[in-house]
Amino acid sequence: MWDCFPPEIYDEILQRLPVKTLVRCACVCKSWNSLIKNPSFATEHLNRTTTSDSSNSSSNGDLLLLRQYFGKNERERYSLRRDNRTLDEFAPLEFPFKAHSSNYIFRIVGSCNGVLCLSDDLKVYADVIILWNPSIRKFVTLPKPNVTYYTHGPHWFSLGFGFDARSNDYKVVKLLYPDIDDDKDEAVPEVELYSLSTGAWRGITPACGPFTVHASKRSQVFMNGAVHWPASLLYRDNSNSNFILSFDLGDEVFRKMNLPESLVHEKGRGLSIVELRGSLSVFTFAPYGRFCSIWVMGEYGVSETWSKQFTIHGEAGFLTPLSLRKNGEILVATRERLVSYHPETQWIIGLAICGTKDSFYLDTYKESLVLFEKESCGAKRKARRVDPGGTKRPSELHDHTYLSLFFFLFSVLLILFTLDTWY
Repeated sequence: MWDCFPPEIYDEILQRLPVKTLVRCACVCKSWNSLIKNPSFATEHLNRTTTSDSSNSSSNGDLLLLRQYFGKNERERYSLRRDNRTLDEFAPLEFPFKAHSSNYIFRIVGSCNGVLCLSDDLKVYADVIILWNPSIRKFVTLPKPNVTYYTHGPHWFSLGFGFDARSNDYKVVKLLYPDIDDDKDEAVPEVELYSLSTGAWRGITPACGPFTVHASKRSQVFMNGAVHWPASLLYRDNSNSNFILSFDLGDEVFRKMNLPESLVHEKGRGLSIVELRGSLSVFTFAPYGRFCSIWVMGEYGVSETWSKQFTIHGEAGFLTPLSLRKNGEILVATRERLVSYHPETQWIIGLAICGTKDSFYLDTYKESLVLFEKESCGAKRKARRVDPGGTKRPSELHDHTYLSLFFFLFSVLLILFTLDTWY
């Protein structure tokens, strides 16, 4: 029966199915397994899903991924949340990793197309970086970079993560600075780039002159094919000149983007970067201050379009804006909890979501098949492969029913495609 129809019909039908159903369909036969595990299929499926979600306001395209942590002797907790008034939990996510005992939790470098980049580096040099797709429970542990503590001694570094659409590849970039204070205006980092397709690191010569990327728990934004960091030129007289440093993952070139004039000489530790509903944004704060200002770039790459759009007032400890909600409110992480801030009324709405300082991470999330073709291996920690059909979550209770119905619907769709071809 299956040989009666051309392969493009199977491809068209399978791309319309949700991720969890496709994971099970990969077990039906070798040809489907090969098709679904093809990275090009994963990209096409993601593009179709993104287009469908943008035209369907009732879809799950508005899900948010939340990370929180409650203290020592507990694992960090991940969940998918609905963007509604109380940020209700849609589904918990099993987290199979354990950070170094001195680090407590992983730093989330960023997320892209359903994949999170995790780095075990908050306090000690663990040199462990993981790409993790929680929706299909697949991960890849990167090989150790060529530049480490053992090769260069004490240092500090920044990471960036994103997707290169030109080569259909996921990349991690690392900027490393020796831990020295002399010649601040000659701070040229050593740069390495990891490619998922090759599975290896390679060196890159920075072509943007000396600069220093601000060390921050949430210090990068990936958008428009490039990774962005807040950065500075530091001089011997302790003055500085701030800008946004971008690294294009396609042509692998560094570029500078201007900040608003009032932020150029802002002290570096008071600057951080975030994406708010598709716009590159910078927020400034004093670590012990009572307000935070948010600047938004209206047109990407055009420095004249920067404008101050929000000023968050409140108790000391309002430190990190995380996301702009559909209703215009801003989700903000404080020292111990997550709140929703209304810019016009300046109302603060508690969300009954708690965690330790700097542990919150929140970003939009979309399920994908990225990493599905990979074997989950290489993690030097207690981490086991979990069969996608194993432990049931609330959102999976009817998956077996869906799979049974799939074959019926598949037959119906084959008939419809055939009739459409005939007529």
